[in-house]
Amino acid sequence: MRAKKSVFLILIVSLLAVLVGCGKKPVGEERVTIRWCVDNAPSRKAQVEAFEEAYPDIKVNLDFVASKGRMLTQIAGGTPPDVFPLYSLDDFIIFAKKDILLDITDYVKEWGIDMSDFWPQYLPAMVYEGRIYGFVENAGSMVFFYNKKMFDEAGVSYPTDNWRWEDVLEAAKKLTKKDPSTGRHIQFGIDSWIQEPFFIFWQNGGSIFNQEGTKCIINSPQNKEALQFFYDLQFKYHVSPTSLDRTGIQASSGWAGNLFEGGKAAMIICGRWMLMSFRRNKELEFDIAPLPYFKERATIIASKTYSIPKSSKHIKEALKFLRFRLNKENQLIVARTGDGIPSLRSVANSKEFLFNPDFPNETRNYLFLEEMKYARPMEVSKYISGFDFRRIWYEETEKMWIRKQSPSETLDRIAERVNSIMRKRYLEMAK
Repeated sequence: MRAKKSVFLILIVSLLAVLVGCGKKPVGEERVTIRWCVDNAPSRKAQVEAFEEAYPDIKVNLDFVASKGRMLTQIAGGTPPDVFPLYSLDDFIIFAKKDILLDITDYVKEWGIDMSDFWPQYLPAMVYEGRIYGFVENAGSMVFFYNKKMFDEAGVSYPTDNWRWEDVLEAAKKLTKKDPSTGRHIQFGIDSWIQEPFFIFWQNGGSIFNQEGTKCIINSPQNKEALQFFYDLQFKYHVSPTSLDRTGIQASSGWAGNLFEGGKAAMIICGRWMLMSFRRNKELEFDIAPLPYFKERATIIASKTYSIPKSSKHIKEALKFLRFRLNKENQLIVARTGDGIPSLRSVANSKEFLFNPDFPNETRNYLFLEEMKYARPMEVSKYISGFDFRRIWYEETEKMWIRKQSPSETLDRIAERVNSIMRKRYLEMAK
């Protein structure tokens, strides 16, 4: 009798276990998958892993095609990403103005995020008409990288904290080398590969638009003088590579390959995110210095804003992911991997950012923070989109770099074309 009862109890327990098990979903089915559109920087995998460990019920799919056009197409077609980047201040303003982005102002208050902890230069790329539509996770200003070994071999003193562009030119002349048998360049003094050197205008007392934003004044004498200097680095002094030179000298094939990374140029202007590439070349002995200047110090902010489209099908999960971008753990991934500087000043000023024991030779991280004093966001005007301005900029400067027009003529053409659009928009908005 006792044996029959035992068998009966075992059957009951087994049946209950089956019934309970039927009510559970197999592991993996409960996870919600969100799509993060972003660039393919080497830090992305570590960032996703950290988030998924903190939120095991959410899976993040990386999508490395994050152009503005593609994002607009997907949003219009009903297949929006869940979190995506806006790579310029102008793009952020356009998306916010068109009511595409999720307003996260109330969530920010609920999360207790102190907006004053952000670098103030980032706020225009997060706040539109008093409402918050995204976070800048990492960014930074342009600084000056130099190859210590090349300087030592040429007997040239390292850049000081007060170098002017004239000092750069003199050093570049000594650091540029040619193959004596062929006469071809094998090393350049400076790789001036940056395509939007707008900071040189500010350094020389110029600007792109007038104070009211109603007129493009990029063709001012100050701007023409500054652009002529950079033009002359290539075509007068031959210390910086032309497009033709680049086809004849072996460049690096790293994450964002350039001649400096490949050991073919002694100096370069870029941001801290290039550390992700430079660190791969174990033979590259480099250091940093403040950006050289003409009349006054100025550098440009490079950043991206992570936002959530209102049409996301996973708002709740996307908010968790967006919030995690500001967690100290994620901010320190930015710091450790070299992907810019943390957007929160409290983390950027931490000992973890200032010194990474894995890279003991990088002792001047404080300079990235010092340069933020002189960093400015890109100038914008409500009378022309950033897309139209940059389209004109690239069309006209391309003619300059292949020597079809001078720097002065180039800036005159840009001002003429930009002002034509601005006048039309001004009249349209005045109606």
